[in-house]
Amino acid sequence: MKAFKMLLATLVLPVTLAAQGQVVSNGGVVVQGNAPNWTPDLQGSGYAAVTSDRPCGLASIGACSGGYGNVGNGSLQLGVTGVGNGSTGYLDYAFYTLFAVQDQSFGNLRDLSSLSFDWFRTGVADWDSTDPVDWRYKTPVLRLQLVETRDDVTIISEIIWEGYYNQSALGGPTPVNEWVAQDGMQNDNFWYVGNIGGVAGYSASGSCNTQMSMWQGGVDASNTSGLFGEDGCLYGADVQVIGIGVGVGSQWPLPWDGAVDNVRMSFGGEQVVNANFDVWTVPEPSTFLLMGAGLLALGVASRRRTSGAAGA
Repeated sequence: MKAFKMLLATLVLPVTLAAQGQVVSNGGVVVQGNAPNWTPDLQGSGYAAVTSDRPCGLASIGACSGGYGNVGNGSLQLGVTGVGNGSTGYLDYAFYTLFAVQDQSFGNLRDLSSLSFDWFRTGVADWDSTDPVDWRYKTPVLRLQLVETRDDVTIISEIIWEGYYNQSALGGPTPVNEWVAQDGMQNDNFWYVGNIGGVAGYSASGSCNTQMSMWQGGVDASNTSGLFGEDGCLYGADVQVIGIGVGVGSQWPLPWDGAVDNVRMSFGGEQVVNANFDVWTVPEPSTFLLMGAGLLALGVASRRRTSGAAGA
């Protein structure tokens, strides 16, 4: 999987953002709610686009409503082809990411109080019978980008949630062809990737100094509290969350297709991200003219009624 792009030009200050209620259309453009926009991050033949192919998330509600704005006409469709690229392997990936504005953060990781998103995985023939066994647990992933100061050095890192390391939260192999409302993720397992001593380090065997042999399953995951400590991946008290991303990573030897909707995150009980992915149709200019004419006519009629009542 590709790491988040580093967007910081200066040290991030612990200034949290206001609530981020959003309706997000294709291209990551926020069409209703607070800025900033989301950023598509694609490689190879990976695809990520807001479509109405699967109208909504929120399987627990069972209707296309409940997301911010209650628009409900779409979701973020994701996928990779599963076609190798010669000696370089399977490099397709597809993500949408949301970054805090410069010099701000979403909150301190220690204060993460809720994290959830809805996801959908399309069934693919022979997908679950393929080795290694972790394929049957694959889901869209959710990633948090972090920043901390370690020995006066600013460290950018990520923690990553995926279904394989949270079978108990999934209740078994990954459901297919249905929406899953994944909540309570702040208590689930994450694995860590960061730059340690100039070398990409992954959480493996209780140490963040062990490099992972690419996608051989040699990664340990733990809840966020287990990642802290002198021997852990994160040992500073001030670890700020500066980005959140959802998508599908690289190294998939078979086609994968799914969707994501209703991404939510809170710190200390205060919601700072509430993103609902929906197809957004912009009215034609003529529609705006008709709306304006209609409002003008209503205003004139109201004025006449008011004048008539005053005369009477």
